[in-house]
Amino acid sequence: MKKGLMLFLAIFMVLSMAACSGSSTTSEEESDSKNSKDEEITLRMAWWGSEPRHDYTLKMIELYEEQNPNVKIQPEYASWDDYWKKLAPQASANQLPDIIQMDLSYITQYSNNNQLADLKPFFGKEIDTIDLSQDFLDGGKIGENYYGLNGGVNALAFQYDPELLKKIGVDKISEDWTWEDYQDMAQKAADAGLFFENGPGTAPDVSFNYYLRTNGKRLYSEDGTTLGYEDDKLFVDFFSMYADLVKEKAIQSPDASAQVKGLEDDPVVKQQSIGLIQWSNQFIGIQEAANRPLEMVGLPGPNADQGLFLKPGLFWSVANSSKNKEEAAKFINFLTNDIEANN
Repeated sequence: MKKGLMLFLAIFMVLSMAACSGSSTTSEEESDSKNSKDEEITLRMAWWGSEPRHDYTLKMIELYEEQNPNVKIQPEYASWDDYWKKLAPQASANQLPDIIQMDLSYITQYSNNNQLADLKPFFGKEIDTIDLSQDFLDGGKIGENYYGLNGGVNALAFQYDPELLKKIGVDKISEDWTWEDYQDMAQKAADAGLFFENGPGTAPDVSFNYYLRTNGKRLYSEDGTTLGYEDDKLFVDFFSMYADLVKEKAIQSPDASAQVKGLEDDPVVKQQSIGLIQWSNQFIGIQEAANRPLEMVGLPGPNADQGLFLKPGLFWSVANSSKNKEEAAKFINFLTNDIEANN
């Protein structure tokens, strides 16, 4: 009887201790979870753009901070040229911002240097991908990893002031216009004391790549190790056209274009140039800066349908050096999926 009683008491004490231990662990986990949610987290976020983009992004940050009082986001923004000049030394010092606005022309370089985090582990968790197509996701895919989440898709366009166009005797630019039409209108603009375009559109390699595609070629080979064309005449024809128009003062010179640091100084905004070639997602920014109606048309042909291509407008990336990758991924999810933020 005594042995049975002792055994019962021993079992009872073991179970009681286990229960107490379990209760304590659960309590500690709940406490840790609460502390995690209350923990102050600071994220640095960098992007490029014009004043309207800065204003919109700051409003989105403010909205996120209201919803997440423990998170503070330090903004770091600049114009396109200054942005990359700032980012390069930060990358060298392994001090990149937690959240980085990344571009198609730089994402391979930064990912190959192990400076960007793979976002795939966050897909379906911190980043809700249920409404994102695979094509959308694959925009930021390099090899088997995802180094950026697509911020939108855009295409090249000629964006212009219809009232200035009428001053050179042209009512509207046709959807099927050609490079011959382009040169003819550019000469008329020069005769009227205007630029037709702000220099070799957006970047010479971008507009030239479009031109090559209209001729069945491409700027680089698929593996990116060689040029994608062999006939130098294509290069000579395209840049000779631009050089001649610069001499005629029909389009702005590259040197003058390089001095334009923001939309407020853009010749289209100042009504010194009829139009410019840039990406479709930049249309709203320049129209707001100009504060008057602008219009948009595809680039000149022939074979414009072959030259057209869709490009990720930008990426949101996370620095590999970030100590708060999950929190950075949550903010990227907010930028992508939150309806109010997108509005």
